[in-house]
Amino acid sequence: MTDIRHIHLIEPAPNLGHGPLWLGYLIDALQPALQTLTVTYPDTDSYGEIVQPRAAANRNIIARAYSWRRGKHAWRASFEGARDLRSDLTFLSDLGLLFKRVSEDLRQLTGNAIWGIWFNPPAPRGGTFWNPRRLVSRRARTAHREQVALRRAPDWLSGIWVLDAALIDLFTPRPGLQLRVLPDPWPSVPGIDRETARRALRLPLDQSLFLHPGVDAARKGLSDAIAAWQQLEEETNAVLLRVGRTNTRDAALLNELGTAGRAILRDERIPDEELDHYLRACDWLVLPYRWHESSSGLLTGAAVAGRPVIAADHGVIGRRVRDAQLGLVFPHLSVDGLAATVREALRTPPKQFDAGLRAFALEHDHEHFAAALRGAWGLN
Repeated sequence: MTDIRHIHLIEPAPNLGHGPLWLGYLIDALQPALQTLTVTYPDTDSYGEIVQPRAAANRNIIARAYSWRRGKHAWRASFEGARDLRSDLTFLSDLGLLFKRVSEDLRQLTGNAIWGIWFNPPAPRGGTFWNPRRLVSRRARTAHREQVALRRAPDWLSGIWVLDAALIDLFTPRPGLQLRVLPDPWPSVPGIDRETARRALRLPLDQSLFLHPGVDAARKGLSDAIAAWQQLEEETNAVLLRVGRTNTRDAALLNELGTAGRAILRDERIPDEELDHYLRACDWLVLPYRWHESSSGLLTGAAVAGRPVIAADHGVIGRRVRDAQLGLVFPHLSVDGLAATVREALRTPPKQFDAGLRAFALEHDHEHFAAALRGAWGLN
């Protein structure tokens, strides 16, 4: 694609996890290469803190906040007035929600070609197309719509960004549809070593810390990590460091482990810059994700911090940890396997993964991210 001067970047729904962070990445990558970048974003503090300072500092950024309301058709607010902007391209920062809820031709709302990022495409599923569960299960209907998008991407979509090349093989080819790969960057805070980070975060200096960060969604596998730590011998010098909002049941189990000196719970939402400090404070990052097909920015965060990873041998995360030599993998969904791998990690010098971690951090830095994004559209 050539002669693109004006891109309309839309965040179609609030995502308080990676949403504001990634919107900042996209703005910083695109703004220097465009005459005009219009950014439509939910009117929330977390998004406003990302967009408004950038718009104030750069005359070619037009900020458009919209009032977010929950509901099946809430996404429509982000498309209001899009056609009147007469932009050359519409870029959707997250396709996942739209694939689940949209059945109409969005080009009628934008008037131009549409690209977007699909952060976690589903794995192809077997079974019959007409599944009775879809008639009664909302979750089954949503999963079915995502599978349809894999088999037959919507006609209104011109391009899809994913975070790993292997995911492109999941899609059924369609004439006119472009599939591209984006590096997965990280907002690192360089220059802080392990001891300094531990002192700043009030963490023990003499124990091996295994970090499990983020939301306590089932797919993150926190329950598996807790079960694995319950199997470890009491004398094992391995502490599960849990950082993030945690449900009542898991928090109670972690506190039991904490009483025995085998876990630390920080039950609070951690800003990205502080999470980077936790990565530098730990010895290993633990990602026991369940049925998660896509990548995670935490892989880049661990690589930048020089910390090896323990991950389930499944999906993009498992493949990257194994093939790029980022750490150790265990059999998917196996609590016994995770516990055995923690024991192996205690016997394994982390420095043996330094070369792989450095190479991965370089491949996924912000320069490579911006170059990939601009290159797809012929931007300088």
